[in-house]
Amino acid sequence: MRREFFEYKKGRITSKVVGGRVFFFAERSWITIENELYKRFGGAAAVVLREMGVSYGGHVAKRARSSGSSTPQVVTALLELGEAAGWGILRSAGDFGLEGRLVISVTDCVFCSSWKESESSSRGGVLETDSCQFMVGMVLGATDELYGPGNVARELACLRSGGEACEIEIVREGRKNK
Repeated sequence: MRREFFEYKKGRITSKVVGGRVFFFAERSWITIENELYKRFGGAAAVVLREMGVSYGGHVAKRARSSGSSTPQVVTALLELGEAAGWGILRSAGDFGLEGRLVISVTDCVFCSSWKESESSSRGGVLETDSCQFMVGMVLGATDELYGPGNVARELACLRSGGEACEIEIVREGRKNK
């Protein structure tokens, strides 16, 4: 656990970036949660997962921005926080502020890598889409919080569907995806 991001006191982990208590759970537990959502709600589970991500990403970005840092500094801090929290190796390409386009790449995405490893046993044919809706939502929520609402997110690649990494593109509303 990287000390510059988290502080541990008996029974309590606090994030220095978001200024509050956090918790972790195993990636296999995430698979179980996602699988159960799809079993119960079918394709609507994708909407639930994405909206959970939007809420979470927006909240974390808002808390990180409250530190008084510039937007580029907050983006860097969020990418580093994601890595420290075990989400995978996060990289960004593009400048949303100048270009209106940003691509976030997540190598070894925690939300997808176990699906690849356990596709035949855990997946059971339940998942209707090969995408990490929660991660897409987190990136969209953070971008909306930092740059204003009305952006569009789409997944360019995903580990679940054979990609080398999960890649999420965010563009300003009205700008064509290239």
